[in-house]
Formats: sequence, structure tokens, C-alpha cells
Amino acid sequence: MKDWIDLWMKVLSVAVIPATAAIFNLRREIDGAKKDVDNLQQDRAEQNEAHAKMLDLLGEIRERLARLEGPKAH
Repeated sequence: MKDWIDLWMKVLSVAVIPATAAIFNLRREIDGAKKDVDNLQQDRAEQNEAHAKMLDLLGEIRERLARLEGPKAH
């Protein structure tokens, strides 16, 4: 019986415990990667919003310039 217990303890120490630790480390890395992706998506959304505002301002500037220039004679 003691041999079985010794064998089981070796299996635990050599395979099960390191594998469990590796799984927890991978989960931590995955969680970190998910946070990075969320941050990148947020940054991209903010960039898209800023770009849309910039395009709106550009359109407004064009309209004002067109009004200042008045009708053009061709």
C-alpha cells in the first residue's frame, strides 16, 4: 500500500501539480490578453469617434468657405 501512496505522490509532484500551475498561468495570460484586446477596442472606438468629428468639422469648414466665396463664375 505504501508503494502505491509513494507512486501517487510522485505522479502528483511530477505531473498533476505542474500541469495545474501551467493551466493557472495560461488563464492569467488569457485574462491579460482579453484586457489588452478590450483596451485596444476602446482605443479604436475613440479614434473612430475623433475621426468622425474631424470629418464633420472639415465638412463645416468647406460649407463656410463655399458661402464666403459665393457663386463662382465659370
